[in-house]
Amino acid sequence: MIGLATSRELPELSGGEQLLYQELSRRAACAVVIWDDPQEAWRSCSQIIIRCTWDYSNHLPRFLTWIDDVEKAGIRLHTLQKLCAGIVTRRICVILRRAEFPFRTRRGYPVGR
Repeated sequence: MIGLATSRELPELSGGEQLLYQELSRRAACAVVIWDDPQEAWRSCSQIIIRCTWDYSNHLPRFLTWIDDVEKAGIRLHTLQKLCAGIVTRRICVILRRAEFPFRTRRGYPVGR
């Protein structure tokens, strides 16, 4: 089954997302899954496409753990795990930089280079 991962706040499909769901459903079973569902319905998927997990920033450690859990479960995540983690990390760097918090990245480069 193909899962379209979303947040609890935005479980309904809209516009182009409905077209995506319809097209995917023609090819295989498809379901909308909540990324932080306590029942972990996403585990029944063989593949997951991240649709709109807008609340990830409010639950960052749990979201990053979820990305790892998906990978460990052998579920293909079409939005690459490392890309997701990189986007989240860059966002954190921007927030810290705006707050004028002095730090360097793991590779030792000043933020913004």
